[in-house]
Amino acid sequence: MFSDGTTGLLACLRDRGRSAFPSHWTHKRLGTHSIHEWFTTIVDQELDGEPQRCATEPNVGLLIVLQCNNAREITYLNAHALATVGGDLTRFYLDPKDIEPHYFRLDYDPTGIGPIFKEPFPHFHVVLDEGPRFPFAFSGNVVVDLLDFLYRNFARHQWDTWAMETWRRYRLQHNIPDEDDRYERIDAAFKTSNIEQLVRMEEQVRLIKQAWRESLDSAFAPRVNHQRCTLLSFP
Repeated sequence: MFSDGTTGLLACLRDRGRSAFPSHWTHKRLGTHSIHEWFTTIVDQELDGEPQRCATEPNVGLLIVLQCNNAREITYLNAHALATVGGDLTRFYLDPKDIEPHYFRLDYDPTGIGPIFKEPFPHFHVVLDEGPRFPFAFSGNVVVDLLDFLYRNFARHQWDTWAMETWRRYRLQHNIPDEDDRYERIDAAFKTSNIEQLVRMEEQVRLIKQAWRESLDSAFAPRVNHQRCTLLSFP
């Protein structure tokens, strides 16, 4: 997918039964309120003092517990993510000064959906404590959607490389000639916020998004029940 790190992560996660990344992660709840304190405790207690054991990039780390049934449907998911800006995970672990941490947690637990429509299903946390919950249901493929979100925002070079290469392969497979390729023009229109130009190129914008979606979905099979998630979330 985006990197050797994400490929290795997905290889740890099985499409049936329980699995985790890193493989020995046990999803301990730690009573801390500082992201640095939380991360340091995990590294010391669970990762043998090595922050990069949970990393897919030097500045992106994940801790995941996944449960799937025999139909390869996700029945439980708890995924912590930490992305750092201004320094990598190791530097943040040693000294958080001048490093900006971004914490996210993706939860999907059909045994605890909360009061009527309080909690989107699945949902996203952006603070360690309970806090507000935000919808996270881009598709049924929530594991790769989480990776896509992290890489689009915190490992942009790797995401851009994947996006262009994915589109190049799609064009070759579907015999789209070079002269009909609008990728660079679409990229430039986004950078200049030229919405009218993007609307005029709607057909290829949709094709590019389709190419990316097909690539993401081919990377990992297990899904949540998207129809059920839509029913049990509001709006």
